Amino acid sequence: MTLLLAAHGSRDPRFAHTAGRIADRVADRLPDADVRLAYLDLNTPTVADALGTLTGAVTVVPLLLSDAFHARVDLPGIISAARQRNPGLDVTQTAPLGADPRLAFAAADRLRQAELRPGDGILCAAVGSTDLATNAVAYQHARQLGGLLDGHHVRTVFCTDVGRRDEQLQAAVDELRDAGARRFIASPFMIASGLLSDRLERYLDVHTPDYAVAGPLGAHARLTEVIADRYRQGTIASPHRAVSESAG
Repeated sequence: MTLLLAAHGSRDPRFAHTAGRIADRVADRLPDADVRLAYLDLNTPTVADALGTLTGAVTVVPLLLSDAFHARVDLPGIISAARQRNPGLDVTQTAPLGADPRLAFAAADRLRQAELRPGDGILCAAVGSTDLATNAVAYQHARQLGGLLDGHHVRTVFCTDVGRRDEQLQAAVDELRDAGARRFIASPFMIASGLLSDRLERYLDVHTPDYAVAGPLGAHARLTEVIADRYRQGTIASPHRAVSESAG
């Protein structure tokens, strides 16, 4: 059976490099699966192109952290069109990855790798969306992360919505400072480093020079474990039905 990882895509080459490493790690976990990687935008092969080369049962796992437009609209539309072109294609789309609490364990590991110190205030940095339900996933992740790192205050910031004069980011920094933070460390709720994480660092250069940045989730074992579980759920799902997200 085929597992097709559907990644967002980016002009930044770091994204495709990281997505490839994730696909390799997932293939190691699932030696009986034919693991493929494709993109919704900006990179090739596209998901549509990849589906055009496949037959039989395919489980599509979105390499996405929220149930935003790409997961709710774009990807189902691409899958529907592929089915119409090839009636022999049996595709199941699973839920995205973001609400699974195991990703908070991955983020906590990344913070420790970045030498998290006692008293550090944590800025959980997500992409951000105009969809409040989508942003709720980032807030949930931040709460989970805070629960794992007792004694560290966590605030969520959205890289696409720091405010016209960075006031949203400044407010988060001020709240952490008021809570006693002596230094700040950014925890990217992102698959890979890229243009948005670079933008966040430029903002931090201005507002809080004493900071560190943890790595993105990347090919962490917890993330690949979530993908493998999504795939297993997809293999037992009814044909042509999306799989509901599991808390893991």
